Amino acid sequence: MGDHFQTIVDLDATEQDAARLGAGLLDWLIADGIVSAERTDCVLDNDGYRN
Repeated sequence: MGDHFQTIVDLDATEQDAARLGAGLLDWLIADGIVSAERTDCVLDNDGYRN
C-alpha cells in the first residue's frame, strides 16, 4: 500500500482563473467517475477525494 497523487496544471492559467478552472476540473473528474464526489480522510494528514 502506498500514497500517491497526480497534479494537473494549466500553464496558461492566471491566479484569478484558478478557482473557476479548479472547480470545473473537479466537476469533470467526478462526472467521469475518476474521483468520488465526497471528501474523505483517505489522505494522510488531510482530507481529499478518493479515486
